[in-house]
Amino acid sequence: MSGKKIVVIALLAVASMILGCLCLGMYVSALEDIGKLPTVEYSQKSVSVSTESPQQTPYATEPTAPTETPLPTEIPTAAPTKDPSVIFPGTYMVGSDILPGIYTGNAGNDIFNSCYWATVKDLSGDLFSINANDNAIGKFYVEVLNTDYAFETMCEVKFLQTLHENMGEFPNVIEPGMYLVGIDIKAGTYKGQVGIDFEESCYWARLNNVAGSLSSIIANDNATGQFYVEISESDFAFKTACQLERVGE
Repeated sequence: MSGKKIVVIALLAVASMILGCLCLGMYVSALEDIGKLPTVEYSQKSVSVSTESPQQTPYATEPTAPTETPLPTEIPTAAPTKDPSVIFPGTYMVGSDILPGIYTGNAGNDIFNSCYWATVKDLSGDLFSINANDNAIGKFYVEVLNTDYAFETMCEVKFLQTLHENMGEFPNVIEPGMYLVGIDIKAGTYKGQVGIDFEESCYWARLNNVAGSLSSIIANDNATGQFYVEISESDFAFKTACQLERVGE
């Protein structure tokens, strides 16, 4: 080894030693400075830490829609009981479907609003099967006989089980229709006023029954102009196609 290399190595060794001394001195000095720092005292009071999980704050409750007040329950009303004495438009066998007797109904005041009815001897529909028939107007009556085979009606009629005498006041003016004497109207003299030709005449009839046959008629007429008709107490019924006014007993 040459002399120059030995000198260089020696110099490096000396420099390392000097540098190490300097670093050690700085480290010692730093430790002395740390010892001069103020001491922080911690409180010995223990801090309790809750082990319970924090309660979740509930979300704001949305306002509920107002509850609709239910409507009061309707109490069902019983359906009216059908009157067994009422029969509806149709054809009925006498003795099995309906009883013989007097029936009453209501129709309009002219032929266009009348009620057709017929008592028949069979169901052939032949003209000769008809015992009696009518296009009734206003209040009317029809007697179904026990000898009739069937009864046909185009409107609602009601069976009359009994006939009661009128104990109240009788009307002085009667409208087109049929009336039972002593029950619906009072016997006496009645006055009417109609046209002077046949088309404007007023048909009237005094009756001994309401079966509707030709033999039921006591007297009748197609009156024109001013006219009068005398209704007897022995008459069973009276039929008129126009308005009449009672003017005397």
